[in-house]
Amino acid sequence: MLSGGERQRTAVARALIAQPSVLLADEPTGALDPKARENVADQLFRICRERDCALLVVTHDPAVADRADDEFQLQESTLIPVQRGTGA
Repeated sequence: MLSGGERQRTAVARALIAQPSVLLADEPTGALDPKARENVADQLFRICRERDCALLVVTHDPAVADRADDEFQLQESTLIPVQRGTGA
């Protein structure tokens, strides 16, 4: 028996084994507790950076979305860029 986090990490490993140039992740942390969510998100973003693999994540979790270089919201069938603060 695998935990939710173990299943998610296994899915990430399985997806990356073919060394894709683009990885699509639909709610990769959706069913995880906060600790497992951070672990899976850390691994997903780190491995994609290391392998120079583009990563497209669909998520409702702002903590995961904030990790992305670019963020968009879907509003009435249109992708709208999210404006981030400049850290003044």
